[in-house]
Amino acid sequence: MKNYYEMNYKEIGIEFGRELYKSVNQTEHENQFYELWQRCRDFGIFQFATEVYRDSEKITNIMDLMYGIGVGLETMSIMFSVNVHLWAFIDPIQCFASQQIKDTVLKSFCDGSKIGGHAISENLAGSDVFNLSTTYEKTDDGYILNGSKNYVTNAPYADTYIVYAREKGSKGFRSISCFLVDKNLTGFCVGGLIHKMGMQMSPMASIYMNNCFVEKKYLLGKEGQGMGYSITQCQWNVHYC
Repeated sequence: MKNYYEMNYKEIGIEFGRELYKSVNQTEHENQFYELWQRCRDFGIFQFATEVYRDSEKITNIMDLMYGIGVGLETMSIMFSVNVHLWAFIDPIQCFASQQIKDTVLKSFCDGSKIGGHAISENLAGSDVFNLSTTYEKTDDGYILNGSKNYVTNAPYADTYIVYAREKGSKGFRSISCFLVDKNLTGFCVGGLIHKMGMQMSPMASIYMNNCFVEKKYLLGKEGQGMGYSITQCQWNVHYC
């Protein structure tokens, strides 16, 4: 990987974006997703972004790099998926997860070998996230999730998701918690690919949870703090996605 710290980040981003553009099928077929994701891995985007994580002196560098890639690529589809992975999946784990989860989960996502998704939107809870219908029930060993999420970026390919849910029978700001949900859990499934007019290489699908049991350790942060976490992430996502 080139030494980013000796470069003009916008220029190197534009250069890489143009290289990506040459390999993009102009009809943006979805089967290019893994190929382009791997190109981003090889380029070092994931490593670089996590190395400068919330470093006030270096954070503008990753912003300039992402801007440059967008200019060179002329489409933000794959980069939208990359930024969701970085700032809507990895970043909340960095901020709010236990040290145990950081030590056991993060490495394979920080290097891009695994893909993360962020699941909050529902049929009746798009911009109105207080209206979530996905619920969780506490058990002695963890939580049981029921419900669905729509328009989940990276869902067709994601390995793990951050899922927001409301405690069953409760309402209000402090009723919402978030969880790390692995794609292989019993009771979890992913719907078909959602076909869109553009940004096909930022794939979307719905996800479904039917009595999906999540171990206690995969609660992200504290119970009832999910809405606060979401607001924090929205502030960061404005910069990157």
